[in-house]
Amino acid sequence: MSATKLETPVTAVGIAVKGNPTKDGKFEETEYTIEELNPGQVLVKITATSICHTDFQCFNTDGAVPGHEMCGKIEAMADDVKDLKIGQRVAIGWQRSSCRDCEFCNKGEENMCQKKTNFQDGKAGWATYVVWDAHFVAPVPDSIEDSAVAPLMCAGTTVYNAFKQNGVKKGDKVAIVSIGGLGHLGLMIAHKMGCEVTAISRGMDKKEEAEGFGANKYIDSKNKDHVKAAEKEFDFMLITTPADLDCDMYASMIQPQHGVMCFVGVPPSFKFTFGIYPIIVDNIKITGSLIASPETTNEMLKFCADNDVQPTIERFEFNADAFLKAVKRVNDNEIRFRAVMLL
Repeated sequence: MSATKLETPVTAVGIAVKGNPTKDGKFEETEYTIEELNPGQVLVKITATSICHTDFQCFNTDGAVPGHEMCGKIEAMADDVKDLKIGQRVAIGWQRSSCRDCEFCNKGEENMCQKKTNFQDGKAGWATYVVWDAHFVAPVPDSIEDSAVAPLMCAGTTVYNAFKQNGVKKGDKVAIVSIGGLGHLGLMIAHKMGCEVTAISRGMDKKEEAEGFGANKYIDSKNKDHVKAAEKEFDFMLITTPADLDCDMYASMIQPQHGVMCFVGVPPSFKFTFGIYPIIVDNIKITGSLIASPETTNEMLKFCADNDVQPTIERFEFNADAFLKAVKRVNDNEIRFRAVMLL
């Protein structure tokens, strides 16, 4: 099938990388024209887009337009797109496409496709318009505002899918490590699922906030007595921190035989180190989780709408200077949860 020409070409304004903005670099507003859509694609006018640490992976590529947590309305569709409509509110996340014909895609596990593309494979969500594969565009429930939807499309899908694929259920003892963008949503979702939820963070300064997000208990990871008291306690532990940590200490809090540690945060070294003996002796299971399939993403959005799960955000205007300010504050851990740019 041939490409679909737009009746009127669209000029998009993107926030492009110029040098590393967390160091001496900056962002520049760049314009590019969208004239046609390939089969299966939609054109979305962005209304809200947020900042995730994963966007920082683009900061060594001049001209890159990052962004993978976004909400907007469909402006145009390729002729073969049938399940969406013009003007519909939709949300977009990390994954851009998949092969749609491998063992994973055929099982509805498109996020595991080994030929998938992601937001880094083209102009992405820090822009006024974006072109995306319609299969990875999710309709948005009416009860969730655009500014709240955007962070759910990476942070929300990541924690929800981790719970789902590991069979987390009502009554399970669940620990959430690090109370940031992913962690605070993990607390809320686990609480609404009916789990007994413990927040784990360094120091006591996040205790009150964590309890507000649904934590039944709080552990200061620097307090040896706190850690000792939780020995072999948790059915499931979600590691959301992007920092290096003492994995053996956290493993000591996992239930023998059926307990699971699931990693969704990536440290600067891209490595975590374990002592293998406790893992063998207690048969601890260690796993990871990557975003979610389109089906699970839709399920997550419905769950959040039905249970009033909404991220804590700080709002910014959409321009290069505002992005630079927000990114520096995210990098310095001054924005605890999510920065959202509104158009």
